[in-house]
Amino acid sequence: MARLLAAWADAFITGMFVAIFVAFRPQWLATYADRIYLPRS
Repeated sequence: MARLLAAWADAFITGMFVAIFVAFRPQWLATYADRIYLPRS
């Protein structure tokens, strides 16, 4: 149960930060690219 609550809280906080960044500082998120951050299979 503790892992579920910790995971939910982490996802909630991350989502809030992303929403704020999209609204006020979209250039901070504009540099995200899958090819840079995700390895190819």
